[in-house]
Amino acid sequence: PPVYRVEAINIKRLLELVLNENITTADWDVFIGMPIRHDPELDQIRRECAMLAPSEVSERQGLVVFSETGRRQIAHLLDQVNQKIEASESKNDR
Repeated sequence: PPVYRVEAINIKRLLELVLNENITTADWDVFIGMPIRHDPELDQIRRECAMLAPSEVSERQGLVVFSETGRRQIAHLLDQVNQKIEASESKNDR
């Protein structure tokens, strides 16, 4: 069976969906529940998402909605993912 490899770009898109309040609870649960074994840095970001306080997260019509505090934390994690993507792109340019 194909192994689903989560790359930085996948997490970037996912966190952008979160900030746009456009991610389903099912997609969010799959993301936070699946270790990213090939990339410890991305897995740390996933774990931080999973540890966001339940009080910061609610569900509205099947979509995940974060509080203002939760959104700030997600935006901070998105910055980390973007930095990682930029770093790997500049490595590939050399």
